[in-house]
Amino acid sequence: MAQNVIMRVASLRRIIECLALAIASFLFTSCSEKEKIGGGYVLETSAAPGPDAHPGTSLHRKGRVVWDNVYVGYFGPKAASKFFHDGIFVFVGPLPGNTDWWTYPQLFAVRGEATPVVLSERLLGQRLVVSSDMREMSTFKVRQLISTEAGVRVDFEYWADSNTKTAKTNDLSWAEIKKLLDEAESSSRVVHHRFGDYRVLSLQ
Repeated sequence: MAQNVIMRVASLRRIIECLALAIASFLFTSCSEKEKIGGGYVLETSAAPGPDAHPGTSLHRKGRVVWDNVYVGYFGPKAASKFFHDGIFVFVGPLPGNTDWWTYPQLFAVRGEATPVVLSERLLGQRLVVSSDMREMSTFKVRQLISTEAGVRVDFEYWADSNTKTAKTNDLSWAEIKKLLDEAESSSRVVHHRFGDYRVLSLQ
């Protein structure tokens, strides 16, 4: 008798746990926000914790995750479509580190079904090194991304030496971005990571 009661209680607990998970999943899904960009690209922000342990935004295309951690604060409210042109989308986000996401946001461009390309190394003329070792890691990051009439303007911030922080601005037309992506298809290095694969357009 007592054993039957214990089994029923355990079964009831499992049912309650399953219902709780289903409700949580429904709430996270229903509370997610989707912003259509163009070319099949969608930014999806979920109420569930993202890669940085807070509500995160990921880039999708036709149901497939393109990049799992996009910093939407660089676009302005509901303005991501300004950074899409002729099938190309430009965005800012972190790179995967050893066990988590690296802290310095970088500039990406992506087109169609291709792997996202990091443009930062080429634009700054500095080698991109993702590391947890301060002595080895790159110090540059995207400070600001602005939509312009002809393309985008990106401001980088980096340490010129141990005492001097400086900045560099790059104005890129959409034609120039397209040319960089064309080059990346044949000459960029590919990085494979469990968080997502990406290409790095290397130094000239």
